[in-house]
Amino acid sequence: MPATEPPQLKDEYEFVRRWKSPLAKKGSSWKGKLRFGLSSTFTTRFCGTPHEVRNVPRFSYSDPKYAPSRPRFIRDTALTVLLCYLILDAMDEGADPAMVHEYFSEQNIPFFRRFHDISGNEILMRASGGIGVILGLMCSQGGFYNLFALISNVLGLSAPKDWPPFYGSPLEAYSLRRFWGVFWHQTNTHKFDSISNFVLRNVFKIQARRGFIPKYARVIIIFAISAVMHFLIDISGGIPVHKSGAVHFFCTQAFGIVIEDVAIKLYSYITVYTNARLPLLVERVLGFTWVGLFLVWSTPMYVYPMMYRSAAGLNDVIVPFSIIGLLK
Repeated sequence: MPATEPPQLKDEYEFVRRWKSPLAKKGSSWKGKLRFGLSSTFTTRFCGTPHEVRNVPRFSYSDPKYAPSRPRFIRDTALTVLLCYLILDAMDEGADPAMVHEYFSEQNIPFFRRFHDISGNEILMRASGGIGVILGLMCSQGGFYNLFALISNVLGLSAPKDWPPFYGSPLEAYSLRRFWGVFWHQTNTHKFDSISNFVLRNVFKIQARRGFIPKYARVIIIFAISAVMHFLIDISGGIPVHKSGAVHFFCTQAFGIVIEDVAIKLYSYITVYTNARLPLLVERVLGFTWVGLFLVWSTPMYVYPMMYRSAAGLNDVIVPFSIIGLLK
């Protein structure tokens, strides 16, 4: 194998080559082609293969091998799609340009430097806005995923086991690492890992997989790649280059993980030295509080620039037609 070809990339390319061949043979019919298109689009997590990414959510955590029957999966997925649509619809109906201009403008992004000028209402809106953004992303991204899962199973193109949940449980997000690595979707994991491995091994000549430098260099590179990707998404969405907060936000997440790891390490030393440890529930509460505060502080730098159209009074909508509007 050439020295410039990372082992992980070679293994994945070999898997994709072998995995693609049988589908290509079945691709003469429209159903085979549609099956191949859905498979190649939605197998970014390589579910059910030797290359499955870590922390793919399960249908049942008590029985990781469990998969629902097709009728039950279709019913539950249809309800999920409907719920996601209604939540996005409600967000459209509740949009208030005046409120966006007052609380979610670029001037509201800094926190510590304007701490004495921030009102309680702004802090509340900042927190609720962050929750709303996460919920909106889960409903849009997860909604599309579940929509295609529904179509695929109704047409008999795939089985329920091929469509594990898109997001993990929010109860797993008691640290930044777990927020991004367990709770959040893992559709970019393979590509980010492959690129980071290439940069570490071939650019910086760091061959070790363990140790302080490889560990945190990988974290920084992965979030830097994510920052560039989301920066390009911002630009394609009409956000001016100088106003995009993608790079700041995603690089800040890497910084937060470093701080978090240092704090956890110090805590472990203290527990060993004192032979005492906080109750697990208290640890979890502190973890959720840390994650919540960090995201409330950092999320606006990425999200607020996206709201410029709403603040300008432009009538943008998320869903094509409003069910809630019809019921009014």
